[in-house]
Amino acid sequence: MEMKAKLSSDELTGIYRDDTLVIVRDNELLQGILDKNQFGAGATYGLMHAFYELYGPNMTGKLFTALAKLLSTHL
Repeated sequence: MEMKAKLSSDELTGIYRDDTLVIVRDNELLQGILDKNQFGAGATYGLMHAFYELYGPNMTGKLFTALAKLLSTHL
């Protein structure tokens, strides 16, 4: 899967400047920064859609719960 990140290279600094293209292959993030374009509802065939297609609704629900807990703790 290859997608453009919502952030532009002008918004990124240092070594992260080239991370505007997100590349995921074989369940491994190879390049890029995961942002709203990959997770959001507007993402056509984004990470959540791909996860749902591969693992089904029960595992997708568990993933959403885990992400919610992780991001709440981060905040």
